[in-house]
Amino acid sequence: TALATTGVELAADKFQRVRHLELPVPAVGPSWKQAAVTIATTLIGAGVLGLPYAMRKAGWAGFILMAVCTVVASMTAKFLVWSFNTVNERKQASPERLLGAGFVRTYDQLAEELLGTRGGCAMQVLTVLECYGCAVCYVVLHAVNWPHVLSLSADGVLGLPAPVVCVSCWAVCVFPLLLL
Repeated sequence: TALATTGVELAADKFQRVRHLELPVPAVGPSWKQAAVTIATTLIGAGVLGLPYAMRKAGWAGFILMAVCTVVASMTAKFLVWSFNTVNERKQASPERLLGAGFVRTYDQLAEELLGTRGGCAMQVLTVLECYGCAVCYVVLHAVNWPHVLSLSADGVLGLPAPVVCVSCWAVCVFPLLLL
């Protein structure tokens, strides 16, 4: 059988699978782009809010370390964009040699193209672990800081420690929103 991809006929037995050129948009809820922007702004916002305190505590050594980390992060982003562009150009030129037609759009797809199926699976696992780690950091941040913001006593409320009360309130108020 033959598969038409952007006007080019490719034999289906020459590649393992086909990636769609466009990702499907769900009928309800935010699109994947909206979700990505929301997550990115949340992570960046939390980091920006902590910068003044971190700079005050770290001094000039911290400033230099932060500048070096900024340069490294910038170069990493440029390398990722270059990797995506290079792989997609190669796929467009000769899709039968690679894992099929369609563009690479996610980190796990890029890892799978470059490192094989195990690399793609490893990237998915690492992405989930990173998101889980961020969620744990937010819970700890709330548990430590909200008692001070709300001026809760060390005893907390109803005999429960203040961090437990804050995490419980977070679980009751925020967790249901995550299920939407």
